[in-house]
Parts: sequence; C-alpha cells; structure tokens
Amino acid sequence: MSYLKALQILKNGGLIVFPCDTVMGVGCAMDKPEAIERLYKVKRRQKDQATAVLVSDSKMAESLMTDETDEFLKNIFKNHWPGALTVVVKASDIVPRSICGGTNFVGVRVPDHPSLQELIKELGTPLVATSANFKGEEAPVKFAEVSKEFLSLVDFAIPEDSTGTVASTVIKHLGEGRVEYLRRGSVSIKN
Repeated sequence: MSYLKALQILKNGGLIVFPCDTVMGVGCAMDKPEAIERLYKVKRRQKDQATAVLVSDSKMAESLMTDETDEFLKNIFKNHWPGALTVVVKASDIVPRSICGGTNFVGVRVPDHPSLQELIKELGTPLVATSANFKGEEAPVKFAEVSKEFLSLVDFAIPEDSTGTVASTVIKHLGEGRVEYLRRGSVSIKN
C-alpha cells in the first residue's frame, strides 16, 4: 500500500523518503523540474552538486547515456546491477542538466531492492535520488534514523528500513575500459 501511495505522489510531482539497498533515500520523478528544485532545497544541496538517478533496469539506464553501446559499460551493468554501484556516464539529452552539477555527466544505478525497482518501473521515469538527510549529516540506514525535521519537508515516507549499511560505490566511466573511483563503497571494479 505504501508503494502505491508513493507512486501517486511521485507522479504528482512530490518528494518521498524510501528504503533502498544502501541507505535511506529521498527522491522525486526525473521529469518533474519543480520537484527537482524542491529536492535540492530540502536537502540543502548546492545547485552545482550533481545528484544521481535510480533506474529500474539497464535499458532505462541506457536511455540516459550517450555511451550506451560501450561493451565495457555493458559488462559492468551485467555483473554489478542490480547493486550498490553508481556509474557516472555522459548524459543524454533527456537528463535534466539541473541534476548534472554543471557537467554533462550523470550518475546512474539500478538498486538491488525489488519493491523500489518496481516503483521506478511503474513511474516510467528515473528517480532523482540522494540520501535522506541534510547535507553534511550522516546518511540514515533505518527509517527511525531519518530526522523528524527532514520528514516534515517531504510529502510521503515509506516506513521501512534500508537493506544496506553504506552508500553506493561511485565510479566515473572514462572510456576505453577505464574508470575513476569518486566514492569507495562495497563494490570494486577492476580497471
């Protein structure tokens, strides 16, 4: 029931707090510019800081990137998705530049959380998502760790705990089978 309500709120341009396979998240539909702007305000995030997107599968991910035919990338997706790996790639034209932090790149991930994958699939657009805490604070893992103040600023929260304990590994695809680590997590990629 919570996921159905969350879906309606996302479709109407709202913000939700949700459990994930890493830490508790906050997000909005990628096709709602006003919601993205509000997400940045709630998070107290600078406009020049990029925000990643969660997708339901690699096909949705490929629609967001210009280098989707890269075999190295396809292998990463096959071997590490769904999972705690965010891959920063060259963004396609459908990605709002407001989430790219002044670059032409976007971080993309398929979470290993079946209910969240289904929610994104039903939404039909990626979820612009970040951890459910104010900038500079520790990312919550359990629903009870999300601050009351933070919860008061969103439209709905799914009252479940995340299944992980740390934020995702973030790598940037440099082309020619090379990656750069932007944040270390539980996943490692061989260069």
